[in-house]
Amino acid sequence: MNEHEKHDAALNAMFTAAKAEDPVPSGDLMARIMADAAAVQTQAAVVSAPIPAPKSILHILSDAFGGWAGASTLAACVGLGLMVGFTSPETILSFVPGTTAEASEDAFGLYFDTDL
Repeated sequence: MNEHEKHDAALNAMFTAAKAEDPVPSGDLMARIMADAAAVQTQAAVVSAPIPAPKSILHILSDAFGGWAGASTLAACVGLGLMVGFTSPETILSFVPGTTAEASEDAFGLYFDTDL
């Protein structure tokens, strides 16, 4: 007998012995398989948690300015700055009690060139 025939004979003997045994796995093996399956299912539940929806650009900008309160304060300040920027100094000082047109020219004449 050559080496391949010896190897085939050994395999045939092993397969014949395996066929003669009960094909049902032992209780210990089944317990280990079930424990491993439970661990894999737990990991899959953690991995498959729902992904939160992406935020819109409006939410991102709102969060950057401190929420709606910060964004509305910023908008009010921008509006006030534009109003003050486009209004003449006399109009602004007319809202201050006790000022006259001459006083406003003196006050703003120190900082701005009003001869233009």
